[in-house]
Amino acid sequence: MTIKSENHIVIGVGASAGGLEALTEFFNNVPKTSNMTFVVVQHLSPDHKSLMGELLSKQTELPVVEISQDAPIQRNTIYIIPPTMNLVIENNQLRLLKKPEGKELNLPIDMFFESMAKTYQNNAVGIVLSGTGSDGTRGIWHIKEHGGLVIAQQPSEAKFDGMPQSVINTGLADYILPVDEMYTEIENYFNASRMYDDAEMVVSKNERVFTEILNLLKRTTELDFNLYKKPTLVRRMSRRLQIHQMSNLEDYLTLLRTDPDEIDILYKEFLIGVTKFFRDEPIWETVETEAISEIISNADDGDIVKVWNVGCSTGEETYTIAMLMMEECERQNKQLSIKIFATDISQFHLDIASRGEYNQAVATNIPQGFLVKYFNLVNGTFKVKDYVRRSVIFSNHNIIKDPPFNHIDLVVCRNLLIYFQPKIQNRVLKILHYSLNLDGFLLLGSSENLGSEKSYYQTIHLKHKLFKNIETTKRMRTQTLQNSDRHLKSGEKVQNQIITSITQPRAERKLLESLSEYVLEHLEATTLFINEEYDIIEAKGNFGQFAILPKKGFSTNALNMLPFEFKIPITNSIREVKDTGEKVHFKNIVIQSGKDKRLVDLFAMAVDSKYANNGAHYMLTIVERDPAHLNTKVLDGATLEDSAKRRIENLERELELSKEKLLRSVEETETSNEELQATNEELLASNEELQSTNEELQSVNEELHTVNAEHIQKMEELALLNADMYNLLDS
Repeated sequence: MTIKSENHIVIGVGASAGGLEALTEFFNNVPKTSNMTFVVVQHLSPDHKSLMGELLSKQTELPVVEISQDAPIQRNTIYIIPPTMNLVIENNQLRLLKKPEGKELNLPIDMFFESMAKTYQNNAVGIVLSGTGSDGTRGIWHIKEHGGLVIAQQPSEAKFDGMPQSVINTGLADYILPVDEMYTEIENYFNASRMYDDAEMVVSKNERVFTEILNLLKRTTELDFNLYKKPTLVRRMSRRLQIHQMSNLEDYLTLLRTDPDEIDILYKEFLIGVTKFFRDEPIWETVETEAISEIISNADDGDIVKVWNVGCSTGEETYTIAMLMMEECERQNKQLSIKIFATDISQFHLDIASRGEYNQAVATNIPQGFLVKYFNLVNGTFKVKDYVRRSVIFSNHNIIKDPPFNHIDLVVCRNLLIYFQPKIQNRVLKILHYSLNLDGFLLLGSSENLGSEKSYYQTIHLKHKLFKNIETTKRMRTQTLQNSDRHLKSGEKVQNQIITSITQPRAERKLLESLSEYVLEHLEATTLFINEEYDIIEAKGNFGQFAILPKKGFSTNALNMLPFEFKIPITNSIREVKDTGEKVHFKNIVIQSGKDKRLVDLFAMAVDSKYANNGAHYMLTIVERDPAHLNTKVLDGATLEDSAKRRIENLERELELSKEKLLRSVEETETSNEELQATNEELLASNEELQSTNEELQSVNEELHTVNAEHIQKMEELALLNADMYNLLDS
């Protein structure tokens, strides 16, 4: 059987150690008239002549060509990469590139897969065979983004399962197959009917079924894909139909209703997004020089700089922003707190981003200095250092309906708007404008624009889509989208609810304040609102009859402003409130007021958080009792002797000294800890160098293994020829 499609299909085959046997078996099953192009990319030693072409040519009728110069791509041909070169596709031609020199990590399979995906899009196939490491894993993200097909060798069959298992772990492999079944599945896939050639016609003819599929996804995942551009959804849904060999949406809807796993796969298919560190490097150079440098320059030491990364996917873009921010702070010698809010609707992607662990392929995208400074190499993966990770808050957030962040200095929203319908694009742009500070910056994707929001921004760089906010807004100029079908109808109802929620508590508060003032005045009582440090937030009633001013300086601390006799009752009461959560009544406190004595009770309680304004946590109420209760028994039980007072004062001074000593000890410990951390970083740097050396040795070992496998096969052929010659001479 041959491919019926007239499209030019290019199959990239990535292999490393143990790949010769897999390649041989794969091409044994490929017919001469396949009408496809095959490109084999291997990890080959530059110091040895490769026998791959000669060995494969004996296993297949297809011509095997080792690329010697830039050449057009022919069908029914197998192309082999030379040992000393890398390979990409540009302008429908195979173009050879020099391998990087020195210790720079070389990932030829990733490089080829990315270029193949961009050129051939849905007609690109990426196959990952036996090998160690993770080369090919980053490349398949690009193949999936452009609608291509991804196949991984079954790990149990591979001689070395590192590369295929790395692809499988991403969840992006369309097929996981033994090598001898791969070509048959590729034929079946491309011979199945395609819907996306005319996506609009597909939607119009199957409007009911298409809508039901999206509603099924909405009920299951709580995400409304009706707001997305339908041609994009049709293209990505079509791939699933081809994989299941289905020709209509009705059959696929039936499958979705019976197979929850397929719903999850389609959900991920719709949300597939490709990102990488420093993607489109010239754009980041512009952002760094035109936006980040100004944001850091305008901030003072101790300020918080806020960034919102919308649609952060797997986090590479977020950590890129974090590194650039930290570099600029260091360059300007600023001590700032960097807070990056990274949001996405895909929890699968957020889980990857939160771990901050990436395979070795990312080393090709990150400058070497950044790699050493901001990453640790742990078990063969690059892990973002803790202080970088702490600057980022990852959150599941739907930009369409969830409340936005505000007071943001930089919003990065690249290649998200292109998936939305025009009305939703405009709504999202209004939300982003509401989030920005005056003179804040907005970065969009290369294919996106501001639309009707253009008048609110100054264009900093048109090509790189960097804009500066020149007008603030105190309200969002759009209704929050709760539901795509009812959000406009509910606008008036929501507004009335907001007005009620504002006016009703205001009236209630006024009534309660009047009532509390009357009660306190009638009882001649005093109420204090204090925080956990005993600082007075607010005082009501006759506070002046108890308040005293400190002899030195000024303080609003309740323990300093109230008579000494209150110190123990207040501290004990608050401690008991903390421990039990119950109200506390402290009776019979005797206050010495000149020559007279006064008897008071103290009530303490925690303040509900919804009523706690300005950080108040506790309420103290002091009620003076009838002087007739000042009898001898009470005085004996409540009055402190002078010696006891002095003892307590001495103990408090000792406690203060102990606190100071403890504080100094803590500071010394922190200093020692910083020195240990510096030593640890040096050890980590040394470890990274050793790991790098180990990677080079591993790469050399793979190349030698490939050469060895070729030589073994050649020796077997020579042994067979020698045996035939011996038998001939013997005869």
